Amino acid sequence: MSEIKRILQQITALSDVPEASVLKRLVDELRASDKEPELANARIQELIEVLQAHPEYADGLASFVLRLLYSLIPELCRIRAFLVDFGA
Repeated sequence: MSEIKRILQQITALSDVPEASVLKRLVDELRASDKEPELANARIQELIEVLQAHPEYADGLASFVLRLLYSLIPELCRIRAFLVDFGA
């Protein structure tokens, strides 16, 4: 089983209580150096193929990202209020 598939399984299992570190693992696994564009393309293609073969992973990833972003809203509002208070 590929590492991308393992990470997607974990993301799907954690979609109700997302942990940013797991999403970071997926991004790190997809990342390739500037000198390896073919590798980057191959990794993205593998991600697409796994998501197409396992729609539950696509649903889990979508839910995970949305819940993660939603959980950050209070913190972003505090940062915005801080910046507004100090005229930034």
